[in-house]
Amino acid sequence: MTCGPSNDQSNFICRERLREEHQRVHAAIAQLGDKERLAVHIFYLCEEPAEVARQALGLSASGFYKIIENARSRLKAILTQQDCHSGLGLGSFGVQNSGHAVWSGRPAFSTGAGE
Repeated sequence: MTCGPSNDQSNFICRERLREEHQRVHAAIAQLGDKERLAVHIFYLCEEPAEVARQALGLSASGFYKIIENARSRLKAILTQQDCHSGLGLGSFGVQNSGHAVWSGRPAFSTGAGE
């Protein structure tokens, strides 16, 4: 997100916008099912390797990535629905035109199938 010229007022506005976006994303994550929410939390927010997240959830590698894929799809739908009601865009949440999300600088898993 770009915030324009650097001054106290614009810095305050940037911090406020980031805080609001952070709250929206966390509210969307809270709407996920238990396994999806835990997978997103461990992998993206705690930035643990996929292997650690997979083992913590007791899933196979393919099962873990399927959960992450489903969570990403649901988060995109939730945030898109919120955007339709608020007039905001998904770009500031890291959802790129391809529909892939990036949280904490970590790219989302892509199976490559159908994408």
